[in-house]
Amino acid sequence: MDTKLKAVNATWGRRCDKILYVMTTNKTGPDILGLDIRDHHDTLTEKIVQTFTHMYNTYLEQYDWFLKADDDSYVIVENLKFFLAHLNSSKPVYVGDHFVHFSPNGYMGGGAGYVLSRAALRRLVEQGYRVPGRCRQAGGSEDIETGRCLYKASVSTYLSVDRFNRSSFHAASPEAFLPGESNFLTSFSAIKYKTLPECCSQLTISFHYVNHKLMRVLDMFLYRIAVFGRTVNYKMLKNLFKTREFQIPRDRKRAVYPGETLEEYYKNATEWRLKNTTIYIRNETKHN
Repeated sequence: MDTKLKAVNATWGRRCDKILYVMTTNKTGPDILGLDIRDHHDTLTEKIVQTFTHMYNTYLEQYDWFLKADDDSYVIVENLKFFLAHLNSSKPVYVGDHFVHFSPNGYMGGGAGYVLSRAALRRLVEQGYRVPGRCRQAGGSEDIETGRCLYKASVSTYLSVDRFNRSSFHAASPEAFLPGESNFLTSFSAIKYKTLPECCSQLTISFHYVNHKLMRVLDMFLYRIAVFGRTVNYKMLKNLFKTREFQIPRDRKRAVYPGETLEEYYKNATEWRLKNTTIYIRNETKHN
């Protein structure tokens, strides 16, 4: 609370229409959702299930879009809103940095932040969490389990790249896109990661692994410093993003959830959605 929370509050968090900090704490406040859950990586699925259920019960009709981000995510909120303006929140939309593994249409990496439309949040709770045995509600990896549950609830996955195939959500840090840098997420991304200068959309939305100091530096460069004489051609940005549904190609090399096969991912989506699979994926397995 003394470092990351203060940095988010002082930078991108204040540009959101509403921000809610989810934490295991007895502190109270209008922007704090305190949960009585053990504070550990292994409890993140349980934490996010309770969070989305709270959002559904409290804010569903007040907001069009719901962004889940980490405390070391950095989000350019204006670019996010511009991107979402091309989509319809009354449709079940799920978008972020699209990873290809562990479910029929992959999942969004949690660190980059991912967005649910109002319709998607409704389906997640009503057709996911509330259906006994349909979705895992504790253990496992939060982002994987959320992606699997959304697929079971028939929520559509959307592209977040621009027309030049440059990514906008980034589950890696800014420096990971330097030429020659090792980026373990290269094998995860549904859209091939590129290095600078073609790595990132002109209207990039997010980065991950941004510590509280870098968060303030990025904010200064983006919002306090300008280049004299440089202008933005807004007409060129009008149709920048490819806002359409996306299905992972069958020829893409992918890892499957323990106990499942690629064949069943492609064979019968309806049959897969009825399954109850709750096998824990260790972090070292996820990152390999």
